[in-house]
Amino acid sequence: MSISPIVPELIFAPRGPELTTKQIEISRNQTFSEVMLSSGVDPETTQQIYDSAKSIYNLGRIQAGNVITVVSAGSAGFERVEYSIDPLQTLVVSKGEGLMKAELLHRSVETKVQELGGTIVGSLYASIARLGEKDELVIDFADIFEWDVDFFTDLQEGDSFRIIYEKKYIEGESIGYGEILAAELTNKGKVYRAIGYERDGKREYFSPDGKAMKKAFLAAPLKFSRISSGFTKSRYHPILKSRRPHYGIDYAAPTGTPVRTIGNGKVISAGWAGGAGKMIKIQHDREISTIYCHLSRFASGIRPGASVSQGQVIGYVGSTGLATGPHLDFRFTKNGKYINFLSLKVPQAQSLSKDEVAQFKIVSADVMKHLELVRIQDVTRLANVTSTASNFRVL
Repeated sequence: MSISPIVPELIFAPRGPELTTKQIEISRNQTFSEVMLSSGVDPETTQQIYDSAKSIYNLGRIQAGNVITVVSAGSAGFERVEYSIDPLQTLVVSKGEGLMKAELLHRSVETKVQELGGTIVGSLYASIARLGEKDELVIDFADIFEWDVDFFTDLQEGDSFRIIYEKKYIEGESIGYGEILAAELTNKGKVYRAIGYERDGKREYFSPDGKAMKKAFLAAPLKFSRISSGFTKSRYHPILKSRRPHYGIDYAAPTGTPVRTIGNGKVISAGWAGGAGKMIKIQHDREISTIYCHLSRFASGIRPGASVSQGQVIGYVGSTGLATGPHLDFRFTKNGKYINFLSLKVPQAQSLSKDEVAQFKIVSADVMKHLELVRIQDVTRLANVTSTASNFRVL
């Protein structure tokens, strides 16, 4: 008798169509309909997607560089589209029963307090980069001390810094920085410390004794540059081939580098000024005015009569007029007389009152103690070390 093998009857669930995904990075001036057409979605479906999303987000405002993801299901066609508005928000439009369904998905942000300390080697940018952090933190740090220190001309090897700052994460991935809570810079043996403090709903920075870090004028009209020629009563002019006074400070920087006004004021003139090239003059009060020469162009809205605020970009470095190369010739006058800006003692902005200082010292005590304990790493010994999260928490 022969025995036949028993073969079980297998029942398979019907398989759905395979999903295909296309990710498109939006090009400059590209419209939503153009993106959808390039991914194979017909105009009628594209219009339905656009209309269903309108109450949540206007897809006519998609930004170049952002990504649109289109998911299709074989012959069934379009399934859903995802548009990353920013790191925190994603618009999803999916096919429903005869209708499109639009929703806005939000991702939660985790904020961690971290610390960083190191020596200056080369530049502040290079030093912080070797410690694993990015330019954004460098700029935020420099903004705190920019009334006291010119970060190109004043920094030197062996200076050091400490920072306690917030860093933001989504699902473990860093997306940027929050506030700097406290910072320290040691420059040429002098120690500057600053603590962030909320006043009138705005974060400002004060020294441990309650004096404002902010002053009437910035330390320099360019954030990062070098002085190529200083204030002097006799300098050889390379174009005119003669000795003459130089009543300004020349900051060498690449063409197009943003130039900032050092203080609040009003634009007196903005135009061509002979050997000074494209020039801006700003009146700050009855006595003081500043002049910015050899610009390549003016910033939008800079014209006679316009009001400007401290740190506002008013123009861009160039080499117009009698200039051998791109630089800013910056001049400072008081009562019509030129003054060496580098020797000027700049008055501070409004500091905290006695009552505010008492509260400030209570609030800042813990972060101040922790700042003093931040380890200063020898950057010359580091290849590429990423900063680690601190267990410190600020209440």
